[in-house]
Amino acid sequence: IPAAMALWIVNIATMAASMMAPVMGYVVDTVGVGKLAIVGNAAVALTGITTYHIFITNPSNILICGLAGGLGFGIAGTLLAGSQLFASELFPTHVRNTALGVCYNMAVGTIGGFGPLMVTALLPLTLYAPGIYICFFGTVSCVTCIVSYLHHKNGTLKVVHIREDPY
Repeated sequence: IPAAMALWIVNIATMAASMMAPVMGYVVDTVGVGKLAIVGNAAVALTGITTYHIFITNPSNILICGLAGGLGFGIAGTLLAGSQLFASELFPTHVRNTALGVCYNMAVGTIGGFGPLMVTALLPLTLYAPGIYICFFGTVSCVTCIVSYLHHKNGTLKVVHIREDPY
């Protein structure tokens, strides 16, 4: 992807996320952060390969790639608006800040840090490597959210964010 196109994709994603932020705040408060985390991670999993397919089939069309990448990743990313709240409330309050900080930084360091290495290793096999990488971790996150929701429903895990009244 040329640098100018990548810049437009990031700009469109940022604008889409900024416009959706107030809506997502309302959705988190009314639907629940757990359900939104499941939907958001599923959206990330679905947009990964789909968006890279559009990039591969329309490499010179800045408008199509910009809209697909910007809106696709922008809206999918916005659906993850409550993911930090979801993750933080999995920990007891006396260790919440430390636990979230350690988990977040380990995830960013390993998944984000090794992302370019993994994608570069997979590129000789398929041009869809970045999309597959995004899809894989979106799927892992979605399954993790579903499992925690089911454990909460069975009473084997106390998940604070699943409540009748928001805050």
